[in-house]
Parts: sequence; C-alpha cells; structure tokens
Amino acid sequence: MQLELPDPCLIVLCGPAASGKSTFAASRFAPTEIVSSDTLRGWLCDDPDNQGINEQTFALLHQIVEARLGHGRLTVVDATNLEPKARAPLRRIARAARLPAHLLIFNANEQTLRSRNEARARRVPHGVLLRHRELAAALEADLSGERWDGVHRLETASLDDVQVHRKPLAPLRLEERGPFDIVGDVHGCLTELDALVTELGYEDGRHPQGRRLIFLGDLVDRGPSSVGVLRRVLPWLEDGRALFVPGNHDDKLWRWLQGRGVSLSGGLATTVAEWNALTEGEDRELRARFDRLMQGAAPYLWLDGGDLLVSHAGLEEPDHGRIGAAVRAFCLYGKTTGREIEGFPERLDWAADYSGRPAVVHGHVPVRRAEWRMNTVDIDMGAVFGGALCAVRWPERTFVTVQAERSWVQGQPRWETWTS
Repeated sequence: MQLELPDPCLIVLCGPAASGKSTFAASRFAPTEIVSSDTLRGWLCDDPDNQGINEQTFALLHQIVEARLGHGRLTVVDATNLEPKARAPLRRIARAARLPAHLLIFNANEQTLRSRNEARARRVPHGVLLRHRELAAALEADLSGERWDGVHRLETASLDDVQVHRKPLAPLRLEERGPFDIVGDVHGCLTELDALVTELGYEDGRHPQGRRLIFLGDLVDRGPSSVGVLRRVLPWLEDGRALFVPGNHDDKLWRWLQGRGVSLSGGLATTVAEWNALTEGEDRELRARFDRLMQGAAPYLWLDGGDLLVSHAGLEEPDHGRIGAAVRAFCLYGKTTGREIEGFPERLDWAADYSGRPAVVHGHVPVRRAEWRMNTVDIDMGAVFGGALCAVRWPERTFVTVQAERSWVQGQPRWETWTS
C-alpha cells in the first residue's frame, strides 16, 4: 500500500496504545519531524508515563507543532489522539498555518493489542487498553463532524506493507523551469487571444523554442466567446502544453455548472447564454473537461526554482508555500476590505510593500499599463473593456500586447493606477 501525503503538512497519528504508531512513525519520518507526547513527558519529568503532567505536556506539544508549521515543516504528532478534544486544537493550528492536516488511524483488534502490549518494554495497564479500544470504536461517529484534508486508515497487522510517498503541495512546482509567456485576463476575447499567441510565436499552443504559456485565469465572462476560449485553451492545458491558475470568474462559472446558487451578474450571464446554446453532447463534454480543469487547478503556481509565482490576484509573501481556504480566496479575489466603490470591491494594494524573493505576476485588477514594481506586475490590461490583452515574457520580464478590437462591456471598469 502506498500512502501519499503532502509535504509540508500536519500528520496526526490516532490509535490505541500498542497499535504501532510510534514504530511506524520512527521508520518513515525523521526524528526531528516527530513530536511525541511520551517524549515530551520524559523531557519534562523524566517519566514518559506520567499522565499527571498532561496539561503541560500538550501545551508544549501544541507550541512545538505551531512553530514547526510556521516554518513550513512537515510535522507528525505521535499521541493516541483518540478523543475529539485532543484533535481539535491540532486542526486549528494547521488551519492557522494554512497547511493541510491529515489523520492516520491505526486499527487493531483486541488480541493484536494485547500481544503487542505484552511485548512492549513499557506495558500499558489492561484497563487503559480497554478504554482506548472504546474510544477507537467511537471514532467514526466523532469524525463525521471533523474536517480533515485526508483521513487514512491503516491496519496494524499490515503496517510493514505501507510505503509513504511525500508529494509537494500542488502549487509548489519549483522544478518547472521557463521560459514562459504569462497571459492576463482573457474574458472571452478569443480574437485577441489568437492574435496574442501568434504574436508570441505559438502555433497550436506550441512554441518552436520550447516556451510555455501560463494563463492567469478569468478565461471566461463578459467577452463574446468564452466557450470558444475554453475550446481553444483546454487541449493545451490537458496535455501540459500550457499551465493555468483559476480566476474568480472561472470559479463562479464552475459553481454555476455544479448547480450552486450564484448570481449571473459580473459577466457570467454572457457565458451562460453561450453555454445554453450548446447541444446536449457538447454541454456534457465541455462540462466534464472544465470540471477536471478546475478540480486539478492549484490556486497559484510557484515555479522556476522559486523565482516566479503566478496567481490570478497575487499573493502576499507569508502565504507563499501555503494552501487552504484563505490562500485560495486571496488568489481569486486579492486583498479586499469588504466594501464597494462604484459597484466594485474596494481593493488594498498588497504589493505596495512586497519584498519577497519570487516575482509575482498577476491580473484581476484592470490597469491601463503593465509595469513592474516591488518585483510584482499586474498584467490585466482590460482587453474586454477595450484595452489590451497582455502577456509578460519570463525570464525576460518584457511585455507583449494586442489591442482589443472593441469594448464588450457597457461602461468602464475602475482602472487602477498602482504606483511604486
């Protein structure tokens, strides 16, 4: 059996004493990655079995876990963790650190636990073992109200067959190198997209010099041919010719396709009108392909050895290498106050004091001119509003633009003028 776990993440071991948790962890993770309640008791009072200092022990355990996750390090918590009150603070710590939390449940029958306990140097009293079995039996009901990024059930009798595969978090693709051509918000402007990729030297998504396209999201809405843009781009994304991070408009279309109650405002109505004109077969095929794209899309991509980060609306440095609902919301919508100005969300200039290592390329906010500042650049030049469709060449940091044929939106956006 291969157990795939993201790296970094929080791994919480859960099972009765003598179920093999510590042995399993010691053989598959580095000693520095394992935070053991028994070890901490030993550090505190030279007695790893002293349950009388559990309050101090777990306060220290939580502090260490929080610090390790704060540094972006994979962390394994080795304790029984059979009660909800033991697991809840660990989930909160992982959520605050914007890292996944995975629960590993160790299943063993009473006979196995008894025999393993008899073979231990530090035997657990029989009454304690029975109590652990009772708590383990209640696990399934307890877990129904808990949110984990992954729950994995392991049988103690076959732990030797379990191989742990550590997989980088989805956004972390540092090994993927440029050169890239990063395309801003398309918004259904198929004619401009075709002109831009031709100007960049691509034919059917391929470049003679091995360059690759990256789309910054908002492929759809407002413009005349959102379905046409999807049909053009999906083959390139499906076979790896191009990369993609989702925008808020892509996400809204996805939710509409799932039957969730979303407003058709903000340009979605134009895409819905196109979609409703599809035949039943076309609808089924395109829906399935778009669903696969969105399910597999990371909220941002960190590329080129760590030198480049692409996200639809940008990302502040503390969240580089992190993941979760808050990170995804920032990548889709940027930094907002919750208020509106002239019908548009009030946005905060997150990049004004950015000083991170990777260059951050984003879109989302229409600008009249793309300019590098603080090692970031906004390349949404408002093609659908009559501006231009823009791409930035990486690592050259130069811009290629195609003027829009016309504006497809009544009125004008609130153009931002970011200043250095």
